[in-house]
Amino acid sequence: MTPTRDEQYATLIAPLYFYFKLSDRAYKKYMVNKILLHALNIYEANTRIKELLINHPTHIPHELQDDAIELINHYSIWMNQFEEFRGRQSFELKDYFIFYHIDDQSAFPRQSEQHFIDYYNKQNKIPENG
Repeated sequence: MTPTRDEQYATLIAPLYFYFKLSDRAYKKYMVNKILLHALNIYEANTRIKELLINHPTHIPHELQDDAIELINHYSIWMNQFEEFRGRQSFELKDYFIFYHIDDQSAFPRQSEQHFIDYYNKQNKIPENG
């Protein structure tokens, strides 16, 4: 059975919006101070986003399915790299923590995230960039 718009919104769209904002806030803090503490906050928010998308594929609006795939692919690559890098040595929360993309195919799909945010704003009748 296809979920209603209200179910879609409550189960997926609104929580995604929250975690996108949380991830963005954590990323901004990380960019000022690139330590493990802030990287872990990004990791946690991104994990929630990925889980929501994977656990609720029937709630993904048709027009956002390709965006969801791009996001899941990015988060999977990013998390694998994060875990591999973190496992190489022991880090404390205050330690500098930065790793680089292995290839040029794993950059954050900002446009895909923006499509979900625009969809959320449309559901709430909030102007774009509002």
